[in-house]
Amino acid sequence: MKKTLQTLAFSVLALGTVVFNNTAVAQGVNPPTYLNDDENGVGNGFFIKGAHSSISQGVVTDPAGRVWTSSNALGFYVANPDGTEYRLTSPDLTYAAAPGAGLTQAHVSAIFTTAANTNETVTGGRGLALAHDGHILIAAGNTLWKLNHITGAPIARWVSPAANIAAPSSDANGNIFISSVTQNKQYIIRQSTTNPATFETVMAETAFTPRNRVAGAVVRSTAISRDGKTLYIPYADPITYIEKYTSTDMVNWTHVGDIENGAASNAIWAGRFGKLYYVTFGTASSRPKLHFRDETNLARNWSQELTEIGANDIRGLSLTEGYDTAYIASGDTNGNVYRYITMDDVITGIRNDAEAQAVVAYPVPTSGVVTLELPESLRRNTKIQVTDLAGKSVLFRQSAVSNGSSLDFTGLAAGTYLVMINTPEGKIVRRVVKQ
Repeated sequence: MKKTLQTLAFSVLALGTVVFNNTAVAQGVNPPTYLNDDENGVGNGFFIKGAHSSISQGVVTDPAGRVWTSSNALGFYVANPDGTEYRLTSPDLTYAAAPGAGLTQAHVSAIFTTAANTNETVTGGRGLALAHDGHILIAAGNTLWKLNHITGAPIARWVSPAANIAAPSSDANGNIFISSVTQNKQYIIRQSTTNPATFETVMAETAFTPRNRVAGAVVRSTAISRDGKTLYIPYADPITYIEKYTSTDMVNWTHVGDIENGAASNAIWAGRFGKLYYVTFGTASSRPKLHFRDETNLARNWSQELTEIGANDIRGLSLTEGYDTAYIASGDTNGNVYRYITMDDVITGIRNDAEAQAVVAYPVPTSGVVTLELPESLRRNTKIQVTDLAGKSVLFRQSAVSNGSSLDFTGLAAGTYLVMINTPEGKIVRRVVKQ
């Protein structure tokens, strides 16, 4: 996969706005490579192919590894880590009577809450986020719900004064940042301690300067840092920068500059310790790009072109807490969800030449023995290692002695493993799912 190292350069515009321009350099930094992972075996790199048959409006992973994804037309859907449907059990949720056109599973289309005393539609979805306590925040229209991540039961509800709201984001203390999609209106709320079914105001409706620089600017995703001191607001096409704001009291925010990327963005995610991930639009000459920004050490910044994704518009991004798995929701009319995985100590020197492409592992998924087919040139002086996604080595073989080398997964726990063929020219990686 294409990798670009980035570092930070500063320039000041005539109107006083600081612009952070990412320029490619190489300073000995070894960025990870995220490998496209097709758990479902449906081909073309989809984790969930056609999840919505309409535009995706966000994706998030819960503490159990389940994947929640919302649609702007049908509601939301939850998948197990293997891509199969996870059925929420709360009686306050309404599943559509039948799946949408071209879908195999129905979506949750409405939520009943005591506060509303009625079933409220969750079509017109705007996005999702993980709350600080592991539950799910979901936005649709001008309403935000907090749902139990196991049952889907409604926990709290908030109605925005704005006509519509973008995907929410939460810091580590439960403060939730919300922005309007088309209006210069921003809010910070948190779940009430006196009435936990509601939210209380931390920052009342606030217009940010310079969000009004471009009339009609569209915001579909935002991020608040885990410590609650920094806000990031990306914009849809044609705006190509991400606004950055800082505060010491969560009420008064100062615009400290723009992160210029050369392309728009509808998907952003803030991790721990100043780590920021976002995906920019594809252009006439490139596919969408996954970007990493380390606010504590800008020399570590990098970007990677996502060549497997056909859509230019990405509207959802979520990473697991270990940063080893990224889920990306496509803004095309099929609502595809893609999964990418990485391991920092494995991805260096990944080979993708003709010899590497001749390596085949089957059957996948497996309940026991996997056959690893290698071209003759790789059958000697080759080390084969199997690791789990945490990087722990679970199998090792010094060399392959035949075309059909066998790897026995029988005694391993169910899960996803990486088979690494270590050659003098680099590593060849294959994914194996143990059932």
